[in-house]
Amino acid sequence: MRDAVEHVLDTAGRPPADGRNGTVALLRGFDRDSRELRDATRAVARRHGWSLVDLPMVPRVGRMPVADDVQLVVVARPSLRRLAERCAAYWRASVLEPEAVTADPWHWSHRAATAVDLITPEGGRDSIASRLDLSGSLAYGVSGSARTAATELSVEVSDSGVVVRYAGEAGRGLRYPRGGSLTITLDEPARGTLDGDPHLFAPGRYQLTRRRRAFDRIVVETV
Repeated sequence: MRDAVEHVLDTAGRPPADGRNGTVALLRGFDRDSRELRDATRAVARRHGWSLVDLPMVPRVGRMPVADDVQLVVVARPSLRRLAERCAAYWRASVLEPEAVTADPWHWSHRAATAVDLITPEGGRDSIASRLDLSGSLAYGVSGSARTAATELSVEVSDSGVVVRYAGEAGRGLRYPRGGSLTITLDEPARGTLDGDPHLFAPGRYQLTRRRRAFDRIVVETV
């Protein structure tokens, strides 16, 4: 991992006159290996004039850490991949995918990915890199259309578009929003998952907007 981060920062160029460059964000656990990785990543970042944001916990919805100029997100283990992509989408950064860490950098490729920007009822901002799931008393609307009541809702994100799956008293269905935005209104606190991590969502209105080229995945190029 250390060598991979070193390569990314080497190719990013020299630090400016004030000695400061971008910021590296590290998503990790609390085990010994994760702490050693934190120390090694911080040392590499400092040597290149970069800062480090250390994330040992999953940020709450709309409570992403405030950080200046995050350009690279590093993930300590594959189980944190989707969280890393959520953070990369929020910061508009590149994420070093686990498979790329042990590969020759000459085989790396940067692939732009789509995400969905999320604004909470309190005005907090977040991102959906792959999927949002909610259950409870809710309603949704697409690009100003009439709201539809539902008890289950999922928003799936891919480079080809956004798919909304819903279920309620009227049955189940699919919608494919084309541009514009999606609003979700929760009548009461609701349980759900954001990119695989469980959260409690506060009641109120959520605004979702698709964003192309939201972040880059650094992956291994296959022939």
